Amino acid sequence: MRLALLTNDCLLVGAGGVQVCTNEFLDLFRAIDPALPLVTYATDQGLPARLRRRLFPSPYHRLIDRSQLRRCLRHLREAGTTMLLLNNADALALAPLLRRAMPGLRLVYLSHGPVVTDVVNGWRLPLPGEGPRRPFEATPGRVLDDDLRLRRHIDGTVSISASDDAMEAWLGSPVHCWIPRPLGPRPLDLKPLPGRIGCVSTLNHAPNHDGLVQLAQALDARPGVQLRLVGGPEGLGRRLAHRHPSITYLGRLSDADLAAEMVGWRGVVNPIFCPARGCSMKVKTALEQGLPVLTTPTGARGYRWDPQALPLGATPAALADLVRRVALEDDAHREALAGVARILSLAESRQALVARLEGFLQALPPTLS
Repeated sequence: MRLALLTNDCLLVGAGGVQVCTNEFLDLFRAIDPALPLVTYATDQGLPARLRRRLFPSPYHRLIDRSQLRRCLRHLREAGTTMLLLNNADALALAPLLRRAMPGLRLVYLSHGPVVTDVVNGWRLPLPGEGPRRPFEATPGRVLDDDLRLRRHIDGTVSISASDDAMEAWLGSPVHCWIPRPLGPRPLDLKPLPGRIGCVSTLNHAPNHDGLVQLAQALDARPGVQLRLVGGPEGLGRRLAHRHPSITYLGRLSDADLAAEMVGWRGVVNPIFCPARGCSMKVKTALEQGLPVLTTPTGARGYRWDPQALPLGATPAALADLVRRVALEDDAHREALAGVARILSLAESRQALVARLEGFLQALPPTLS
């Protein structure tokens, strides 16, 4: 089994969730094959490609130009690759081309969540101030067609949450598994202040914005909690703070300023009340830094969770009650801190995750070609 990993190079550098998960995948697969070749490409910025993306938006654009694709294929052949790991949706879009060019190559999709999930949420939960949709914008139906079609060209899928894994079965991935997020303690020197709960959020992500609105409405009716919100775009953040007295909007913060802010929080809230793709990296960061995470069953996806240790709030009212207790009651806060230690103890070791991944790859059926 000679592995290689194909990815857009923009997914290797940065602190975003997809970048973090990409590097976690890379670390695990390099433990299986230390000589793992990393085959990268850059997004095609030629005028024809940019026009296509502008006029016909799609999450499954082929972002690589033909010369780069030929270079990648040459690299794979020279390395003797027998199994190619396709990182994220734009690499999955290349599966039909790769299947034709190298029929014996096994293709394994490293999923950061089914694309159709985000598209449905974007159509169902429009953001404030969104203009009319462009005439050729990808609809949920078109994206679902692509999701189904592309999975006919792969041999298996590795996901980052159990809910994504269930979706992969529904979408037709031949075989599939999910790998929980690894956790490594790196605690902050916390000095929590009563009443302060934090939230770090990408505000123009539909499930995030929808969840914040629902939680803020519930907290507005339960005075005493200050929800300190970090993230952007700033227009949406200011709008949320203007409409909800429970929210204090802090804008976008540097890493140093965010760390200084977080030491005063009694916990971090992740309010997600609808199905969502992937998993939340802010949950990982908060747990590793010793902060209680107050979230929903969907918000805890991608992690081994004990709801007896850190309870989950399935509704806005239930989550608001949980937030209020941890923010204002010392006993509830101490119990939540103990719950963090319990969740960290449930995380699988790197060695266990590597062994599970290696077993999955070795058990893949013969290639579909």
